[in-house]
Amino acid sequence: MLAICVASHHSGLIDCIAPDGTDKLSRRINKADPQSHHDEAWANAESEIAERNRENLHDAALVSGFRDIITRICRIDSNRTIQRFNVGLLVRFLFSCLIDGDRTDTVDFSNPAAARCRTTKRNIFTNGSHRRRQDPRKPTVRPESRR
Repeated sequence: MLAICVASHHSGLIDCIAPDGTDKLSRRINKADPQSHHDEAWANAESEIAERNRENLHDAALVSGFRDIITRICRIDSNRTIQRFNVGLLVRFLFSCLIDGDRTDTVDFSNPAAARCRTTKRNIFTNGSHRRRQDPRKPTVRPESRR
């Protein structure tokens, strides 16, 4: 699933199998380095991110977690067409997450000042210093004004 997302993230979600039965995903994944720029990408990756990705590639818990999610999705309905559709929705969700992250990273790289602002706002909401939202069903209680 992740391979489909990564292989598709610059072109749009690809069809894995062509109408003539050709395995397009394997062909794309197995491109020679001059076409895929695989070695260049690993060489230019930030070391912390590259290391974390290498660990994730060999993480049995990640694989079993995906299998568990797919099993749970398939238990929702016994119809194989519905199961495949639901797993396809998961792929689209993962693809959307990757695209969102890639675009956010690109914007942050292009505009560091805006990235700092966005990051600062995010931290306000994660460190507990933000105000709680007022429940729209309850009337707003305002302190009495001082005279």
